[in-house]
Amino acid sequence: MSLGIEGDGSESFDFVVCTSPLTQFQRMTRGLPVPAAISELKLDYQGVVSAIFLTEKPLTPYYWMPWVDCGATAQGVIEMSNLVPLERTHGLHVNYMVNYTHRDSELFKLPDDALLARYRADLNSLFPGVAESVKETHVFRAPFVEPIWTTGYASRVPPTSVIPGRLYLACTAQVYPLVNSWNSCCGVVQGMMPRLFEEVGARAASGSRS
Repeated sequence: MSLGIEGDGSESFDFVVCTSPLTQFQRMTRGLPVPAAISELKLDYQGVVSAIFLTEKPLTPYYWMPWVDCGATAQGVIEMSNLVPLERTHGLHVNYMVNYTHRDSELFKLPDDALLARYRADLNSLFPGVAESVKETHVFRAPFVEPIWTTGYASRVPPTSVIPGRLYLACTAQVYPLVNSWNSCCGVVQGMMPRLFEEVGARAASGSRS
């Protein structure tokens, strides 16, 4: 299978497993014989807006802390330093303030400085004294993160085998009815692999190169 790459030229592969969001996969494969069940599937996504605060002080002893009805802009904080040793971050605590929000929302479109100001206010309110220890801040946005399930989606979940023996899809559009998580994404891949091995092996045995 030949795929275009950034700039001029292309690269060829025996087979491809794509893990991009469904919307991006559909754009990348417009010229390929992709089944209508995938190419015409309509699925919207929530995006995410994350601000990373590198602090000298820890926030909590927990990896993930959601916030409910507390007046904060952020929906919660992920403190990576409770999983990743501080030696790997030069002694600084890595904290992700997160919001799952649609890419068309006001929050997603906020300038970086305005978003950081709101998240810093959350730090001041919820973790007194920590904001003064902030050493660095960074903002990241991703438009296609959390699928928005629609009524009847169970009958429309896209298959992982797109072009048997050549092209496969493993993405968050296939985790239904589970929530989007590392575990559910790993489950999609584990469920895909037996069929991939079978189909790729059959194609190799037949000597097909198309």
